[in-house]
Amino acid sequence: MWAISLQELKGLSKGIRSIIITAFITGISLLFAYLAQENGELIGGISKESAYTSGLSVGVIFFGILFVFILSHDAISKESQNRTMRFIVTKTSRKNIILAKAIGITLFWIAVVFLSVSAISLVAKMFFIKTFLQCIVFLFYGISITLLVSTLCKKGSQSLFIGLLVSLLLPAVSFATIFWDNIFIQWVKYLTPYYYMDLGLGYLTIVLVLSLGLLVTSSILFEKRDL
Repeated sequence: MWAISLQELKGLSKGIRSIIITAFITGISLLFAYLAQENGELIGGISKESAYTSGLSVGVIFFGILFVFILSHDAISKESQNRTMRFIVTKTSRKNIILAKAIGITLFWIAVVFLSVSAISLVAKMFFIKTFLQCIVFLFYGISITLLVSTLCKKGSQSLFIGLLVSLLLPAVSFATIFWDNIFIQWVKYLTPYYYMDLGLGYLTIVLVLSLGLLVTSSILFEKRDL
């Protein structure tokens, strides 16, 4: 199982798209951190952490799930399309494959967020653990839903198309609940991580539960799928 995780991590770390996305997130994080440092006296009613990490938070909340889909939409569908999955399932269980993929992708994003928060800490002279945890939990939700879509699709092109739709619709629907006071729409916000990001750290456990639910669903569907 760990071999699959490490292979996934290595594959993500070497890709040009991964490098560009990492540079974008780190760059926007540093830009906002420098702006907060230079204009600290103009920022009122905002905590130091919120001011310095606003770039990272914006990058992750608005583009995080999209970036996860771009890099990992074919984590499962690619293996199925290339017939390599038939070999992998002879070495470990299907449940372990889903778990291993999730661990490998999560380790990559932990490294990306850690790099960005570390860059911010060089400017702010402190490490913002709260923002670090919030971003990781948020991205873990994105990883879980990405694996679900990849499990449902048999081709990488299908998972990419559906993934892009999901990554655009999720924030759109979530933010629409703020302005659209409809009882049939309001419940949607409780199923996405956006609603919980501004609440206390304890609420992140709800996002974790939702994410684990998506992973379990992926595992169940993968068990029933023909390779």
